[in-house]
Amino acid sequence: MTDYNKAFTHVMKTQNTIALATTHEGKANVRIVNFYYHESQRTLYFSSFGDYHKIKELEQNSMVAFTTIPIHGENHVRVKNPIVQKSTVPISQIKDFFYPKHHSIL
Repeated sequence: MTDYNKAFTHVMKTQNTIALATTHEGKANVRIVNFYYHESQRTLYFSSFGDYHKIKELEQNSMVAFTTIPIHGENHVRVKNPIVQKSTVPISQIKDFFYPKHHSIL
């Protein structure tokens, strides 16, 4: 693994929120969401209720960008044009990964 990949993985494992940018009717919309990064799958998960605006925006346009929000210092990850799709993984299988990460940083 290159130094870049190590740095990316470190940030994704140690930070707990991202600013997720979507679009609605051609206008940018950003919000803060908790996430879980599954390293071996190279997949970022975030949860939402199905009737939330971000889900409707993602259904209409899957083009997004995100950045992690640094807790200390300036280390962050910024990603543009990732592949976005609705997960087939039930939240019950990954919910336990959200809680410890979120509370260990607080």
